Amino acid sequence: SNRNSSPGEPLTLPKIYLTGHSLGGCLAQILALDLASNCEINIHQPISEGTIVEGLGVPACTSKDSFSVHSMDEEASRIWLGESLAQSRNTPTKLMRLRPALAVYTYGQPRVGNLAFKTVYKSRVPHTFRVITEGDAIT
Repeated sequence: SNRNSSPGEPLTLPKIYLTGHSLGGCLAQILALDLASNCEINIHQPISEGTIVEGLGVPACTSKDSFSVHSMDEEASRIWLGESLAQSRNTPTKLMRLRPALAVYTYGQPRVGNLAFKTVYKSRVPHTFRVITEGDAIT
């Protein structure tokens, strides 16, 4: 991707690949579920005319308080923040909650968890590949 993106371009996060062999595969799968459940990046993006506010390539969560206006006493903000920061603090923003896209590849990994774990895992980390050898006693 181009690191010199313009402000009008949608924000994207890189995909995180997790991999492991045997017990390392089990740990990769557990880490993937933890990241999918708990890793969230909150970004306050300024809203102005003509600005595209969306996240591509990652699931975005919206909240009831997605639009907010930062307000301070104008004189106090000039003293503490300076002229340029005081103006930006009064700019309306949209709260973007982004989660990184995950991919899991494991090799010779024993099964992890029970039916409840499997159900939650498949819904949160759908891009998972488990490579095993048929007849292996461990897998």
